[in-house]
Amino acid sequence: MKKATLFLILFISLWFSGCDDNPLEVDLSSVDRKIEIKHFDLGFYNSDSLNFNQTQLSELRDEYPLFFMMGDLEFWRNQRQSSSQYLLYKDIKLVFGDYSSFDREFSSFASHLYYYYPNHPLNSIQTYISNLDFEYPVVFADSVLFISSDLFLGGNHPAYQMLPDYLRFQRQSRFLQSVLSESVMAPLVNKDLRDQSLVNEMIYWGRVYYAIKALNPHLTDDRIMRFSKDELAFCLESEESMWRYFVKQEYLFSPDQDLKRRFIEVAPFSKFGVTTDLQTPGSVGKWVGLRIIESFMKNNPETSLQQLLSMSDAQEIFKKSKYKP
Repeated sequence: MKKATLFLILFISLWFSGCDDNPLEVDLSSVDRKIEIKHFDLGFYNSDSLNFNQTQLSELRDEYPLFFMMGDLEFWRNQRQSSSQYLLYKDIKLVFGDYSSFDREFSSFASHLYYYYPNHPLNSIQTYISNLDFEYPVVFADSVLFISSDLFLGGNHPAYQMLPDYLRFQRQSRFLQSVLSESVMAPLVNKDLRDQSLVNEMIYWGRVYYAIKALNPHLTDDRIMRFSKDELAFCLESEESMWRYFVKQEYLFSPDQDLKRRFIEVAPFSKFGVTTDLQTPGSVGKWVGLRIIESFMKNNPETSLQQLLSMSDAQEIFKKSKYKP
């Protein structure tokens, strides 16, 4: 009994020490650049309603000039009277509170971004109520990242009930950090547009999600990939069999565009044509791509994040990854 207890303690200590050894943890002490974080959604309703039409609306315009480029004072007066927008604001307060925990994640993301890309143009992150503009949950424009906070209120929110289940699932606040990171990092990933193969698509997205991990080393893989914990567990358990399927079907180097629909695009599940399809997450090919990139970086540790994202030859990356689940 004592031997079993000792073994358990040793296993737990080794497990925790392994968890602390994250190769993506970097020293940020040299990063002195700070991100500006502003919350127009809170500021708009925190103002005194009695004086809103006079001094406070003008003060808001001075503090948030970008939003007043998209609407004059009369537009914002009407918005303040909108009952639907006010209900969204109340739910934003319930989900995000004063944004303190989210602001820490935003700041950490920005510090990591500036560590790898000191001259990146992103200067400001600003949240607002989009009135459920589902096309644009996050917009990176020039130097500002705009976040539609009303699109991350949880899959059960009544405003999302017209969406299919798998899209409602994506509307959780715990996925916001992944979504905003993708909007900034995806444009930095080089891609050979002439290569229409499935493996090129996998490796492109694998590098996008690896970059998200690098800029958010505290995020778990389910949050990064926007999977449920059960979906991630299924992927880890089935990684070898999924890979054998891609190889056996000769899909990796196929230019068939239907493969991207089945394994890359956002969907309720991926389509292997087997009984366990419903257990798979949609876009499972992106996760396989991440696993290839993790293998590549393990076997090519001299490669920097910037070099990885600048590469365009997917077949070279695949070969050097030595990926074998």
